Amino acid sequence: RSRTSGENLFCLLIVAPFSQRLEPPQNPGRFILDIRQETGGSFGEFIADWPGADIIGLWRVLGKRGTRLGGRSAPGFLRLAGKDTFFLTSDVVARLTAAGVIDHEPGSQRDLQTVQDAFNQLQQDSGRPLCQLSSLLALSINPTF
Repeated sequence: RSRTSGENLFCLLIVAPFSQRLEPPQNPGRFILDIRQETGGSFGEFIADWPGADIIGLWRVLGKRGTRLGGRSAPGFLRLAGKDTFFLTSDVVARLTAAGVIDHEPGSQRDLQTVQDAFNQLQQDSGRPLCQLSSLLALSINPTF
């Protein structure tokens, strides 16, 4: 059965929250141009050259300077750009909590640094990329996903 126009409108409203449609970024490319000017290289080189041992530092830069790249958007963008990063999904947080690494959802920079340190140790011990480690942690809590 095909969707009616009313059903399509409903899907559109769920996908694009009302507040975001009304307030588009003023200059979404400004951040990329600023990074190019500051580093003398491309934005891709800036992302690629950022050390994986400080991925939360890159999240912080993207969140502060990039348009709508705060929260979970930064790791998602980095994955799409090909940068190795971990995701702090509820399952990853649950596994880190069960392992005693953290005792609550990380929110502060200190909490995030604790998580980064744990991922750095896991990466050093296993040789696996951050993306695989976060997937393994999530699947160890919820294997049916």
